Amino acid sequence: MKHTPFEKHGNKVLYVKIANDFLRQIDGGSLKINDKLPSINTLSKKLQVARETIEKAYKLLIDEGYVLAIPGKGYFVASAGQAKLKILFVMNKISSFKKIVYYSFLDTIGGKAKIDLKIHHYDPALLSDILDQELGNYHYYVIMPHFFTSTTLAESKKVLEKVPKDQLVLLDKQVSGFGQSKSVYQDFKDDIFDGLSAAGKALNKYHTITLNFPENSHHPTGIISGVKRYCKIHEKDFKMMTGALKTDLEKGTLYIFVDDDDMARFIKQVRTTKLVLGKHIGLISFNETPFKELLDISVLTTDFEKMGETSARLILEHKTDSIRNDFRFIRRNSI
Repeated sequence: MKHTPFEKHGNKVLYVKIANDFLRQIDGGSLKINDKLPSINTLSKKLQVARETIEKAYKLLIDEGYVLAIPGKGYFVASAGQAKLKILFVMNKISSFKKIVYYSFLDTIGGKAKIDLKIHHYDPALLSDILDQELGNYHYYVIMPHFFTSTTLAESKKVLEKVPKDQLVLLDKQVSGFGQSKSVYQDFKDDIFDGLSAAGKALNKYHTITLNFPENSHHPTGIISGVKRYCKIHEKDFKMMTGALKTDLEKGTLYIFVDDDDMARFIKQVRTTKLVLGKHIGLISFNETPFKELLDISVLTTDFEKMGETSARLILEHKTDSIRNDFRFIRRNSI
């Protein structure tokens, strides 16, 4: 039977931390009824703590009804208890898309877990502080690892490695070279390319694709790579703008927006001209929302509801899969 090494962190009394680590394993299902716990001597040596500390931890678990001491035989898991899983869900920001993921996650988990939400605002230092405060308090940590564009891969990995791999779920984005962990992700480069390719002949009327990619927006640069690849293969000119349009609209151009505010300003600008969306110029937006459906705007989008559901099932079913989330192109009259 595998026992997870105790992580020394936080400000709790040491024996409480050790008890909580076993409680996490019991509630999480990795320790089951009748499983034998390590002896006091074995655990004392393994964790390099006093025997008295282990005795207090086991007594706490016994008092709470989780562990049974059998003289001459040892300590055994007596009950799975009534405690729910505890999950910390950490987003990079709150948006309409992220809310869909979060509420789908909640719906799928149902009453099987207590879930707390925190925001790291793209800041790896803030995420590090959150984890320093909360490690040991939850069974699972669901994290969206979107950080400032200036954040190095080493910095990203360093903060995520604070969480034991068996407790970590990466959501929405992969971290290169991080190794095996539960994850549900978008492959931004290939997803964008595949999505544009799925549009087929509908894009033949456009000789140029202009990508709106605001500076300091922290969007994954794989989006740029995916659009460039499509343009190269289909012999279209590629242009990029870092904010709202400041020049005249160009007939025969398809505009792709990752920022909804810039897209709204673009639509207002189109309405001041004689150009017709879907005829003279095209518009594709990144990420589906109800108002884009109402405005008849074509979108490239991942399935946010599926992302939340899949990540929840990884936890409930104790899986360690890394899953590329469904992505699709939704054609409407804006192209």
